[in-house]
Amino acid sequence: TKVTAQFRLSSVTATVLIPTAGDGVNITPTVNNTAYGSVELSGNYITATPNEGYEVVGYEVISGTATVTQNGNNFTVETDADVTVQINFAARTQYTATFKEMGSTPSTQNAYSGDSITLPAITSDDYTVVGWVAAEIDGETTDKPTVYNAGSNYAVTGNVTFYALYSRTEAGGSGESDVFAK
Repeated sequence: TKVTAQFRLSSVTATVLIPTAGDGVNITPTVNNTAYGSVELSGNYITATPNEGYEVVGYEVISGTATVTQNGNNFTVETDADVTVQINFAARTQYTATFKEMGSTPSTQNAYSGDSITLPAITSDDYTVVGWVAAEIDGETTDKPTVYNAGSNYAVTGNVTFYALYSRTEAGGSGESDVFAK
């Protein structure tokens, strides 16, 4: 009597070990300019720390072959051979926000692109303070512009000039109205 059995493979689990630093593989992190920032290696993870005024803008595999995954200033390196990974830093763009108030010398705040600044307080003995506007009002108007409140945050994307906006109430033929002036 002959007995035949047939088996069907339903699943296979495979584990692939990727050597990392400490497994006989050397991961060497470097930077494009040491004046711009530094890097630190822990296992197969590189942490980039930019100096003030600089930011991480990417990486390059200088020698060897590796898969590098970037998450912000952190990099995961997967390789099966020695590799050198260069972290690239670049200068951040700095912009100036200028603040002009009636009867005062303009003040400024510097900030890097994407950072937020806090809009300063405005004072006036003669007018009601409304806030800051990013476009100059020529004379007076009854059209209310876009107003940024003193003390609020503003995301800097370029050089900008803010003008203090004041209002006063005038009695007129049909009642009172707000008049805005810079």
